[in-house]
Amino acid sequence: MIVSIVLVSSLIAAVVALNYRVSYYEIPSVGNVKALGVEVYWDAACTEQCTLIDWGYFVPGETKNVTVYIKRIGNVNATLWLLSDNWNPENASEYFNLTWNREGYLMTEDVIDATITLTLLNETYFTSFSFDLIVKAVEVPYPPSPPGGS
Repeated sequence: MIVSIVLVSSLIAAVVALNYRVSYYEIPSVGNVKALGVEVYWDAACTEQCTLIDWGYFVPGETKNVTVYIKRIGNVNATLWLLSDNWNPENASEYFNLTWNREGYLMTEDVIDATITLTLLNETYFTSFSFDLIVKAVEVPYPPSPPGGS
């Protein structure tokens, strides 16, 4: 008897499921996505991408400057930072001072120039070096908060 009730209940559930109707209503949507990014070029027209900086030979105390152009890719303002990584030899960064004129700069323009400066501080034990430069862009509120504001 219990088996019959279970079998009948299952049959009724199957029939009801076959007659269950579903309706869908599609709503198209559009929007904008905040995008953040930068690219680095050799020229102000941003036609020649900077993929390698050859600093050449250094003597102790020598400073060299390279001018590049930072192009904002995206639609948000960003603060710029310069980082370095993958120094070879590993401790070569201890012998150099690396700076640029755009540290902490709020980039609202589409393209800006930036001067990167590298100084060999003193005598080294190595005769060649390499490292990666990283231009970091960090999104800032738009419009930016006033100085001292939250």
